[in-house]
Amino acid sequence: MASCTLDEASPLKLTPQLCDLHPSDEGTEELMQVQLTRFMCGSLVVGFTSNHLIADGKATGTFLLACGQATCGLTDYPVPIHDRAVVKPHDPFSIEFDHLGKEYMEKRLVKEVPWEEMVSQVRVEKTQFSPDVLAKLKAPATVRCPSGRDYSTFESLIFHLWQKVTQAHGMGEEETSQLCILINVRTHVVPPIAHGYFGNMVLWVFPRATVRELLSQPLDRVAEVVHAAIAQVNDRYARSFVDFDVGVERDGRWSELVATGDLDSTVCCPNLEANSRLRIPFEENGFWEWGA
Repeated sequence: MASCTLDEASPLKLTPQLCDLHPSDEGTEELMQVQLTRFMCGSLVVGFTSNHLIADGKATGTFLLACGQATCGLTDYPVPIHDRAVVKPHDPFSIEFDHLGKEYMEKRLVKEVPWEEMVSQVRVEKTQFSPDVLAKLKAPATVRCPSGRDYSTFESLIFHLWQKVTQAHGMGEEETSQLCILINVRTHVVPPIAHGYFGNMVLWVFPRATVRELLSQPLDRVAEVVHAAIAQVNDRYARSFVDFDVGVERDGRWSELVATGDLDSTVCCPNLEANSRLRIPFEENGFWEWGA
């Protein structure tokens, strides 16, 4: 029970206090935890913490949607798909690509980042881009779009932000910047995996470019760099990763490796991480009579 009203707590502001409304993930072994916080005004906040290795954003969003619909007495909520045969490894293994150095790194090669010292310097900002601004970004980005379709609004915004954030960092021209993007593999394999599949079906891509390349070239050239990295994640690549992953499990090497996407250096200067939550059905969710 909180000793204030919801308005006084201001949970919608992006501050560290927002974490107090979620179960702590420190020293816990549970795969999922739920925390209910009742405020003096009667409002109730449902805090949800889960292990990201078990389910990605798409699967977790669908799970929460089903939970909300079930509490409302609905019976047509989405049923998760658990058929692991869709991602079974080859027999024998067929590891066509080098996944060590991309999805994983050896722990002995990881450089420590003074993250605790940097947290105090982190500032959270929320920015809105008008439809007109987004349209102006999208037009030059798609000049040489090779896929037969325009880049999405999210993709076009990524291209622009990578350029501008790199410029703001004020680095030397020959320094390299890396962009980390999460890819939903469900639509990249053949045949595509059903959206209701419950599990973690994301891979990272890491397009790289020098500061000179990012700042001296037009937006459509930056778009080509990112698009080429995303295009590499096809059916062959995804299934090669499954074989690599199972091979590491078989050989008992997990203690030697660390996921590159979890490294602090992935998001620290001069690098950048960009994710989209647009396809996660948050706006459809609601619990009991409390509403969305």
